[in-house]
Amino acid sequence: MFELVERCKPRVVTLEETSGLIERHGEFFNALVHVFTSSGYSIQWKILEFMQYGVPQIRRRIIIIASCIGEELPPFPQPTHGPGLLPFRTIGDAMSSVPANATHNEPITHFREGSNWPKRPYDPNTFARTITCATDTYHPSGRPFTRRELAAIQTFPNSFKFSKYGAKKQIGNAVSCMVAKTIYSEIVKSLRKADGLEV
Repeated sequence: MFELVERCKPRVVTLEETSGLIERHGEFFNALVHVFTSSGYSIQWKILEFMQYGVPQIRRRIIIIASCIGEELPPFPQPTHGPGLLPFRTIGDAMSSVPANATHNEPITHFREGSNWPKRPYDPNTFARTITCATDTYHPSGRPFTRRELAAIQTFPNSFKFSKYGAKKQIGNAVSCMVAKTIYSEIVKSLRKADGLEV
């Protein structure tokens, strides 16, 4: 990643990492910060709870924003969901948006003998566990989530087209779309203001 930064010298850089980078691997996080500051970038970071931005899962991630020399650091976005704001979104909310005929929405209904599926059903008015490439979170009915349902929990629009292979990995590795949109809206606003384009 940093080779791209060195070659392109972008005005603003963003990164997303699991919160464990700070909580369990501080030396690597400090090295990352040093790489940016030694190249003249200002850097800030914050652990965000993605449910506060409309993502129906328990997902804590470090968001890092860096700006090059002469650029102001854009602010972190304020939460959009929670007490006094929009209501938190749940698994049920995400599932209700998925059309039955959506691509990548074929449910797994047959289970191998001896497998621990299906699971015991649970309340859809809750948050999903963190969606990852090897996620073991499951649909409230007890079956595994379809790839389209996982994408909905990651807040991908239903129109988003995944590749034929590796869709689950792409979904699990992605920054939740609603969070990305919120962060980049703040960055665009900051850059437009710096360029005298903001009314």
